[in-house]
Amino acid sequence: LWMPSNYRRTINPYKTWTEEQFKEDCAKHLKLFGKDMVNVFYNHFRQKTPSGEMLFQIKPAWNTEAQLKNWHKKQSKLNHH
Repeated sequence: LWMPSNYRRTINPYKTWTEEQFKEDCAKHLKLFGKDMVNVFYNHFRQKTPSGEMLFQIKPAWNTEAQLKNWHKKQSKLNHH
């Protein structure tokens, strides 16, 4: 099967983000999700793994807004029980 030479090109460079870049990306969503939730989310996913990467960087794919939506759904379910 032939693949184009740029097949491995990373579209979302989240694996190379610094902690500050991750914080900035999370901050884009403060209006939609609120400061408290975004801070808890950020503090969770910036934790370092044994390899030294942040938790969000070991995911096979990453979209901060989509992850925040999932996080919000899970938190809502937890708080309603």
